Amino acid sequence: MWNQLLCKHDILTLCVLVTVLADAASGSTIQFHASPTQIQYPVTSSLSMRCGLAADDPAVTSVTPTPGSGLVGKRSAGGTDPIQHVYSMTIYRDEVRVATVSPFTAPQVETKEDLANVKVTGDVTGTDAEKGYLELTWSFPTSTQTGHYKCLVDGVTSRGHSDRLSAVLDVEAAEITFQDLAKEMSAMKATIVELEDKVKDHQTQLQKAMTEALHIESGLLDCGNSGHWTHTSRNGELTGMHYNLYKPLSQSFKTQYTTPPVVFLSLRHVHVQHGKYSVYGFVLRNVTSSGFDMMCESAAGSSFQLNDLEVSWLSVGAA
Repeated sequence: MWNQLLCKHDILTLCVLVTVLADAASGSTIQFHASPTQIQYPVTSSLSMRCGLAADDPAVTSVTPTPGSGLVGKRSAGGTDPIQHVYSMTIYRDEVRVATVSPFTAPQVETKEDLANVKVTGDVTGTDAEKGYLELTWSFPTSTQTGHYKCLVDGVTSRGHSDRLSAVLDVEAAEITFQDLAKEMSAMKATIVELEDKVKDHQTQLQKAMTEALHIESGLLDCGNSGHWTHTSRNGELTGMHYNLYKPLSQSFKTQYTTPPVVFLSLRHVHVQHGKYSVYGFVLRNVTSSGFDMMCESAAGSSFQLNDLEVSWLSVGAA
């Protein structure tokens, strides 16, 4: 057994007493710690607690506590039968089960008073670095979370023996000084200012998006008589359709968009010359913030003639 008492005596608020029991024949290492080592309700925003069973490593004989972390670990230098399989890890507070994890159940909280402000994670399937762990994180811990904590690890050793390791720590309530309150109020003020700036930024972005979404323009493009179109190509060369006669057109927006808008084209009017085949189409070629390009299409030859082709267009801002 190894006891380690971590206290701060100037404004004594939280003491963490850690006791680690390691079976002399086991050689396993259990580490149990809480952070921070001082909590002050309602100032302290979080309290984390973790119990872990390190994988056996003959080269390691101890773990040195980290100042201010409440972390401590120990193992027997002569251990020859470490725990190989963990079948239960449980954290108690004042002998009441707070959380547990096993190979058959997911990590879970078992006390109603902790459900509102705690998250639990854990796993006992085992890795190269750790056989298992159980971790609790409280948001804005209260006096309910103070007390005597114990972590129990039950498992089976490499020789098939049942084994149990345990560690304990105490969490006590903290006194709050005027300086603590002043510091907390200053931090809250800084947070409020930061949030206000973010809200203003979001409002500006939302206003721009709404303005852009409400930016709508429309118009009409006249392709004219196909007999006057001078651009030709091989069938399907430009759009994959059976068109070989086309006329390019461009349209500028009255007001430039922030980003290229969505442009819709639709047939407004078509007049096919009497006795001729009706082959026609139109396609959008390119869209920018200031305008777009399109193309009227038909077929070349004496059998095809369009007296007129008109296309309606509509542009809508892309928010």
